[in-house]
Amino acid sequence: WREALQLQGSRQMGVFQNVISTLPWWELAPHNESLMIDNQPAPPPAREDISPPCCAASRSGLCLVYIPRGNGRRVIRLCGLKKQSHEAHWYDPRTGNRIAVNDPPRGGDEWTIPHRPDPDEDWVLIATPCQ
Repeated sequence: WREALQLQGSRQMGVFQNVISTLPWWELAPHNESLMIDNQPAPPPAREDISPPCCAASRSGLCLVYIPRGNGRRVIRLCGLKKQSHEAHWYDPRTGNRIAVNDPPRGGDEWTIPHRPDPDEDWVLIATPCQ
């Protein structure tokens, strides 16, 4: 286990903990039905697609969308949003860096997620309702 602590994934868990601890994570529940991927409902993992994007959301409107490597060129829409404006950031799970999304959700029911900063890597989109 000591060797495993030196692996990249172990370090990334610490980075993720720093981000998730700033959010009401206990309110999140799976909401993959909120995602449309290339105009199709988000599929569960399958032999031909082992890592589709997935979503967690809260009743207050907080949304996290994990987009694994290999999904960078797909068109992803977030549906069923609370009718309120959100702030949105890309979170880099490798470094913990946040990048503001220039065109966050503005109160519509549906929002096309903009292209990822690096389409060949994993990203997490965090959309937080504006107060």
